[in-house]
Amino acid sequence: MTAQSSLLSSKPSSGSKPDAERSRLNLREAMLRASSTIYAPSRRKSGTRRRFSNNTYPVEERVKPNFDISGIGKSLKVRKRYASPRDVVKRIQRKKTPKVRLRGLFSQTFNKEFTKRLFDITFSLLVLILFSPVYLLLALLIALNSDGPIFYVQERVGKNYKSFNCIKFRTMVTNADEILMQMMEASPQIRQEFKTNFKLKKDPRITAIGRFLRITSLDEFPQFWNVLKGDMSVVGPRPLVSEELPKYGPYIDEILTIRPGITGLWQVSGRNDIPYPRRVKIDLHYVKFRNFWLDLWIVIKTVGVVMIPKDNGAY
Repeated sequence: MTAQSSLLSSKPSSGSKPDAERSRLNLREAMLRASSTIYAPSRRKSGTRRRFSNNTYPVEERVKPNFDISGIGKSLKVRKRYASPRDVVKRIQRKKTPKVRLRGLFSQTFNKEFTKRLFDITFSLLVLILFSPVYLLLALLIALNSDGPIFYVQERVGKNYKSFNCIKFRTMVTNADEILMQMMEASPQIRQEFKTNFKLKKDPRITAIGRFLRITSLDEFPQFWNVLKGDMSVVGPRPLVSEELPKYGPYIDEILTIRPGITGLWQVSGRNDIPYPRRVKIDLHYVKFRNFWLDLWIVIKTVGVVMIPKDNGAY
């Protein structure tokens, strides 16, 4: 029998006093049964009493009954049941964005960059201090071998397309650019070779001491000053001139997200003997998979290339 029929059947009649008392008790029991049947969420309004039940969020709502309870004169409170606190917490957790994961990724990237920069500064200072006598000796040999400045400064493209002055020991005659233009006008083969590799395998502009510096890669020794300034890193992709950027195609944006390096995978993998498309892939591989241990391996292998400069592709 439904709550409505119970209430209708328990309507007080005009009988004896015990019958009236029994009718009121039946009506009260029917109201309690109806009030505990259904639960549903709604906002609490003023003037209501709040009852709590286990594992629910009871919110009360004052409604009018849809059946005849004349003589009561009060509204009936109906509660409807909904999700438990555990279900609500799970629902909120699904909607939250993974901020902790993003924060952890940022922290990991920051630590990697900080460690690499610390290594660059420490290693560059040690090299410049320990090998300062070699530095001075090479500068003296360059000055005695040919007229002109000791250092050669060329504009290169660094991190985020920022240009910087790359410092090297001078390995060519002072009017090397003029001689190159004359050679390219006179020989289409030389023009094509330089256009492809931006270097000449048998370059007559290189001095005697300059050839030794290039084979041993000692001409790049002054670039440790670029590392201390923050323009370069000890290990990284090749420092590019602006004319080389189109050769990297769509990969140039990713390559220039980090600082170029004095040495790198390209330098210890054959250097100029590697075709240009292969150089691009090597630099791209380093950018994607760089880590401290890879840098350390490249530095150790670079020492071997400098000490035993045989068939290392440098010219």
